[in-house]
Amino acid sequence: MLKIFSVLLVVLFGLPLTVQAVGLSVSPSSLDIFYPDVLTQKIKIQNISSEPIKIYVRADDFSKEISLEPSEFNLLPQEIALVNISADFKHLSAGVRKTNISVLSQALDKKSFNAISGIKVPVSIYVTESYFKWSGPAVFVVVFLGLGVIFMLWYLLVYIFRLKPKKNKLAGFNFLLHHKRKKWYKWW
Repeated sequence: MLKIFSVLLVVLFGLPLTVQAVGLSVSPSSLDIFYPDVLTQKIKIQNISSEPIKIYVRADDFSKEISLEPSEFNLLPQEIALVNISADFKHLSAGVRKTNISVLSQALDKKSFNAISGIKVPVSIYVTESYFKWSGPAVFVVVFLGLGVIFMLWYLLVYIFRLKPKKNKLAGFNFLLHHKRKKWYKWW
């Protein structure tokens, strides 16, 4: 019995049996999303195994608020893909939230070792109070209206200074100081 056990032990550990699992690399190793300032992020996924794999990308929590594009795709060996992460937390109150993005890989070949391997990327979401953010059209409208008001004021001033004074039919300041005196002797 001892001989059978030792032969079995030599056969199991002596023969080169290879088992290969699929592998992937993800960068960056963690993400910070500052909502509403930063709405999109990207992660880079690389196939580091020697066979083609299928990738599944999912958010563990906040699946309605976090959008991942593409969420499923195939990668050839040493191929790199970018995944866009979009966040929309406008209905949540201010605060810090944490979740993970799970990146799972599975071999495409059914004959290979078909275990699913994966990586979890920690995500920290910092939601701040929403405030008015100047956009391109808003700046254009404010500048356009401001220049319009300045032009109208300049036009009004030029118009006022070009007017010629009208002669008054009523006696004014000039009448009080420089009137002609009638001589008393000419009245007779």
